[in-house]
Amino acid sequence: MFRLIYVSTASLGLTDTDLSNILKEATATNTQRGITGVLLFNGLNFLQLLEGEQTDVLDVYNRIVRDDRHTSVVTVLQEPAEERVFGEWSMLLKLKPSTAKPDFGPDGGFAELMNREMPPHLSRVFGNFDTLKG
Repeated sequence: MFRLIYVSTASLGLTDTDLSNILKEATATNTQRGITGVLLFNGLNFLQLLEGEQTDVLDVYNRIVRDDRHTSVVTVLQEPAEERVFGEWSMLLKLKPSTAKPDFGPDGGFAELMNREMPPHLSRVFGNFDTLKG
């Protein structure tokens, strides 16, 4: 099992339709490859965590890097993982409350993620992202 986290900046003019398409594409691809994870969007930046077999995660990540719906992709973390943190989701899109739309995620916020049991270093990454202004 392998885990990767990256952050990026949304391209100018990113729309709700773009967000919906990102979620649909990620869900389909990740389901096919056995990848799970979460995608956070604060109105300006993305943070995504991907979990699965290393070759599959890196293949998906390399496609993501080339996606023109965002720029300045920075890898935050790559590590072996003993278990999945987000095993129940092929991909869940969570939006910061100020940008929340009813179509994305159960509560439209990050609170559910911040209360999830996960290794401390992952909690810090998610906590840092939560403090960014979108």
